[in-house]
Amino acid sequence: MGSLYMWIHGKIEFRDTENEIYAWYNIGSVKRKSQEYFEGEIVAKGKVTDKISGNYCGYIDFNKNRWFDVREVDLVFHKFNDEDMEKTLPSDCVKRTDSRKLSQSLLDEAQAQKEEIEKLQRKDRAGREAASKRRAAGGAKIVYFKK
Repeated sequence: MGSLYMWIHGKIEFRDTENEIYAWYNIGSVKRKSQEYFEGEIVAKGKVTDKISGNYCGYIDFNKNRWFDVREVDLVFHKFNDEDMEKTLPSDCVKRTDSRKLSQSLLDEAQAQKEEIEKLQRKDRAGREAASKRRAAGGAKIVYFKK
């Protein structure tokens, strides 16, 4: 299994027409920075009131003042051990083996568990796609036994 990389980029805009406030930030457009950096502005009644900058992987600054830094957060990962398993649904994410391993900082084991879950998901998807093709061709919705 390989690694999955996902880049988020583009301009995000917010408009409050009642209060004449407009804000935007653009991810991936900061010169001489990697793709996860962003910059933007908050504009109130036509005047720029705040400059926004940061990195979606770690921090956000308003007017060069740090408002959030993931390195200063005591708990980034939820401690799944705090959950009462009897009170969660069978499908609750706290029961995912990869998440539980990750919360224990067992990164290699968490990755292996994630890959096993992905194999099952791919198998399930293949089954759904086969059923969809079968139904499109006029076949049965469910096939319990194959001869």
